[in-house]
Amino acid sequence: MHLLWFVPSMGDEARLGDVSTRIKPTLDHLVHVAQTAEAAGFEGMLVPTGEMCLDAWMVAATLAQHTARIKFLVAFRPGFVNPPVAARMAATLDSLTGGRILLNVVTGGHLHELAKDGDFVRDDGGDWREVDHDSRYRRTAEFMDVVMRSWHERDWEHAGEFFRVTNGGVAQRPAQRPHPPIYLGGASDAAMGTAARYADVYLMWGEPVELMAERAARAKQMAADLGRTIEVGTRFQIVCRETDAEARADAEDIVGSIAESFRAKMRSHADRTDSVGQQRQNALRGTGSDEQGEWLSDVLWNGFARARMGASVALVGSGESIRKELDRFVDAGIDTFILSGYRHDQEAARVGRFLMAAR
Repeated sequence: MHLLWFVPSMGDEARLGDVSTRIKPTLDHLVHVAQTAEAAGFEGMLVPTGEMCLDAWMVAATLAQHTARIKFLVAFRPGFVNPPVAARMAATLDSLTGGRILLNVVTGGHLHELAKDGDFVRDDGGDWREVDHDSRYRRTAEFMDVVMRSWHERDWEHAGEFFRVTNGGVAQRPAQRPHPPIYLGGASDAAMGTAARYADVYLMWGEPVELMAERAARAKQMAADLGRTIEVGTRFQIVCRETDAEARADAEDIVGSIAESFRAKMRSHADRTDSVGQQRQNALRGTGSDEQGEWLSDVLWNGFARARMGASVALVGSGESIRKELDRFVDAGIDTFILSGYRHDQEAARVGRFLMAAR
């Protein structure tokens, strides 16, 4: 079982929607989160990407100077820089950190956000257009092909749909061999096919284990059909306490300040996507029984969907209860868990005390 934490590079808070608890993503706070996660025993930390986040490459490079062991899973969007440049950036950071870099390739699922970052291409008529879902994954696959060749081959040519390279190959070599591990997520067939070909870890947003087991097996089989092996990981929020009752009470308190108007805004934003993964998260809203409400199991809770997009399902309970739930996922073929919780320094310490110390 591999456990990773999260860098809140968009800012942090103890109670979502309560402005009095908000913390800016200062150097001091992010260093404290990283050092707390390292002390708790986490193997790595996801450094996110997105319009509200600080640049992931810069954050990882900075936090690596304030930590000794923990790795940084750098999220980036393929195609925003040319793949040979990305290969050089990754190799440089991996070398300077002594092999502490993991790479999270994020294709992206919200066209209005991608448009803010200038993600357009010209069509045959010379007009600018957005990059649709399937085109983004074709671009991701081509991007990864060029990155891999940049690391491992010399003097090659590439002329594809999205990129062209002449006399390819970068001088910089990653510290890790053959290269830093690649994490790639997505729920669509296009995403799974790209992950099967290029990823070391296929990522899914957290759902009940019975919804994820078949996809985990399929991802591994798709990779096997290409002569590769692949691991499977997932992403959860977490509220870990000494007892289940305390965890449930604190989970409700974390989202207790969310106004209905904000919930409606989040739902509207979440529904404006062509991301299959986000659509699956949307479908979990209201799937609990009348008695359970937002509870998807005794441990899985979807209350964070009131206040956030993306991975909203949370593990809520005592360290023992959460460990048993994680074991169910491991039995289903999922062994990497990227966790986050509020505040990220305080929750990392609690996870270390109640969950990781008892493993």
